[in-house]
Amino acid sequence: MIIYFRLNTIATIADVERAFLQISLRDEDRDAVRFLFPELESNQTDPYKFQVYRFKRVMFGVNVSPFLLSATIKYRIEKFREQYPAETEMLDTCLYVLTT
Repeated sequence: MIIYFRLNTIATIADVERAFLQISLRDEDRDAVRFLFPELESNQTDPYKFQVYRFKRVMFGVNVSPFLLSATIKYRIEKFREQYPAETEMLDTCLYVLTT
């Protein structure tokens, strides 16, 4: 990857943490990422009462997050390949998402 970095005059590096906020989960997949949150009512009699929530976005920091980001980017590249052939070819060959 360092070789690709030196081929062109301009290089770009980005922190992709915010990119995960742009990736939505389909409605049918949201049940796989449910979590419990305690209900915080002042008149609560049961201390073990929880509300079930579901994530709408891909979670950052999960061990598969880099793979999901990379797969999403590759999907978008393929979607626009006919419309922007030169740009998508450059992104496809030069883009690297660290997955460690």
